[in-house]
Amino acid sequence: MILASSDPRSTINTANLAATCGQCHPGATARFTRFPVHARTSPSADVGDRVVAWVKWFYLGVIFSVVGAMILHNALLWRSKAVAQHKREHATIVRMTLNERIQHWVLFGCFTVLVLSGFALIYPFSAIADWMEITDTVRRIVHRTAGVTLIAAGIYHVFYVSLTRGGRRAVLALLPEAKDIRDLWGTLRYHLGLSPQKPPFGRFNYGEKFEYWALVWGTVIMACTGLVAWFAVMVTRFLPGWWIDVALTIHLYEAILATLAILLWHFY
Repeated sequence: MILASSDPRSTINTANLAATCGQCHPGATARFTRFPVHARTSPSADVGDRVVAWVKWFYLGVIFSVVGAMILHNALLWRSKAVAQHKREHATIVRMTLNERIQHWVLFGCFTVLVLSGFALIYPFSAIADWMEITDTVRRIVHRTAGVTLIAAGIYHVFYVSLTRGGRRAVLALLPEAKDIRDLWGTLRYHLGLSPQKPPFGRFNYGEKFEYWALVWGTVIMACTGLVAWFAVMVTRFLPGWWIDVALTIHLYEAILATLAILLWHFY
């Protein structure tokens, strides 16, 4: 039987909301129930809805522009690089230490698990969710475990690049500079046959620098918004409930941006 919210027996009656919300959000208080903590898609005059809508459209613009630029860049360079690959001898150059390679594999594993479990949580009736064949509760545990592992790996990386000589040298070599813009233009000209010589790079080229700092940015954003969503009950004790909507919206669209960037840029 579906009861009206005004009926005292209804689970969404004002007097019962704390208990209802508490089934998924342990510790939910009366203050928590006053805020809609699940992201909505139709903006209204409410300030939270407006901020969510702005964040959504901002990220859509960023996703289409960044991913579009990646596709254009890779399409222009692919043919030229494929021809060059057939002309040169295959050689393996070790650029990362064992410590750095382990960090990379941990990052790769966490990212893969976060993407699969995250999208399965957002789209519980999708093919990804069906493929995982686990309950939402297990997905949350898996997702949060991978998230905590990623945060721990990020903290370790901060200490690594701060306290080791190799780490400090790598970060200094990854700092953006004006030459990167010239290198991008020169690389495009070379692969389009407009320049006879490819510009010389330092230890890292403009693409690798962009990818590293995008990773740093994305990790911080995903960690902060993920923790806000995880501890929503605690957050609403100090901040308006629409902050949860904003955090979830950023978390979703940043995840889409990161996934497309990895598939289109890093694997390329």
